[in-house]
Amino acid sequence: MMSRRKLPEVVDEDNYLFIIYVENEIQKLESWKLRAESKQTFHEWINKIRRAYRPRWVEESASQCWICEQRFTTFTRQHHCRFCGVAVCSKCSRSKFVLPEYGYYKPVKVCNRCADSLKDAKSKV
Repeated sequence: MMSRRKLPEVVDEDNYLFIIYVENEIQKLESWKLRAESKQTFHEWINKIRRAYRPRWVEESASQCWICEQRFTTFTRQHHCRFCGVAVCSKCSRSKFVLPEYGYYKPVKVCNRCADSLKDAKSKV
């Protein structure tokens, strides 16, 4: 699984306050508190920031599944895990999850490895 960036954190939704974390050029984590003027602006900012934090997809020209190494063909199509961004075959991306931290509010495809870690994380809550 690829490294994770620290996601924006909603501090006080009633007062439209949240924190953004950014790694600077020497990879030190910095943070800013932001306050929106209205509830609508708050939700617009949060959604745009969450979409910007989505993992980058591995290049479109990947030749094989990152999990089982099956080659992509006309019949074995490439899919991207919306949680980590790797290219996988349909056999290795059977699960769907809602990922609101990335602005996905309907279930989206995730690879089997990420599905396992997401299930583990949910069971610990």
